[in-house]
Amino acid sequence: MKPLPASVKDYWQKRRVWDRYQEEQHPTIGAMLREQRLITVAAVRDFAALRPGPVDVADLCCGTGWIANDLMQLGRLHSLLAADVNEEALHRLETEATRLGLQNKLQTRSGDLYRMDWGAEKSFDVILCMDALHHLPDIPGMLEGIRARLKDDGIFVGNIRAKEGANQFFDRYGPLKRTLIRMQPLMDRVLAERSALRRWLGSIGYFRILTFSKVEVERLLAESGFSIQQSASGGYHWFVCGKSTLGHDANSPRIRYGVP
Repeated sequence: MKPLPASVKDYWQKRRVWDRYQEEQHPTIGAMLREQRLITVAAVRDFAALRPGPVDVADLCCGTGWIANDLMQLGRLHSLLAADVNEEALHRLETEATRLGLQNKLQTRSGDLYRMDWGAEKSFDVILCMDALHHLPDIPGMLEGIRARLKDDGIFVGNIRAKEGANQFFDRYGPLKRTLIRMQPLMDRVLAERSALRRWLGSIGYFRILTFSKVEVERLLAESGFSIQQSASGGYHWFVCGKSTLGHDANSPRIRYGVP
C-alpha cells in the first residue's frame, strides 16, 4: 500500500489535530458533524445489541476521539482500538477516557495506518473511519486493509466528503485556499511526489481534501468488496457496510480515487 506522503504526514502530525470537540461548534458544519456522530454511535449500538457477546471496535483516524468516547460508554463494547497519526490527539483521547473511567477498554496506536500493525485478520466486529478517507493517498488500499481486519459478519462505518455539498465546506475559506483545494485532483496527478511545490502545499494542508459524488462512493465501496446497508448524504456521504457476498477480487483493476 502507498504510505502517507511525507508532507501530508507532517501536516497531520505537527500542525493539525482533528478535534471534533471544536469542529462540532463551527457555525457552518457543526450541526452536520453532530448529526453524523449521533447516527454513527446509534448504528454501532444497534449492531452490538444483536451480537451474542460484547464487540471489539477499531476507530481509525480517530482524532481526539469524541466518537470513540461515546462508543466506549456503550454497555456491549468489549474493547476499542483508536489509531491516529497525531500523538497529541491520542493523548487527549486517553486523558478523557481516564476521566470517564473507561481507560481499560481503550488501546491506542500512533502512526501511518498504511504501514503500522493495527490489527490481525478478521479481528474486529466494527471498524470506523470517519472524516478521513478523503484525505488519504490510497483510498482503495485503505479499504482493502479494513476489509481484511473486519469479521465476516462485521460492519464498516465511515464517511467521505461529498461533491454535492462541497460549497458548505469550501466557501468558508478565502479565495486562494478555495481555488487550491479545488485544483487538488489535477495537481496530485501532475506534480512530482518530491517536488518542492507539492511538499509545501501538503505541509499547509492543501492536499488530500478530495470530494466524491454519491455514485462514486457506491462504486468505490462495491469495488472494494463492501455492500451498503445504511447511508445518508449531506456534506459527507455516510455509510454502514458489510462485506459483499460477491467477495473481492484482489487482482481486479483498482479505481484511482485519491491515488496520485
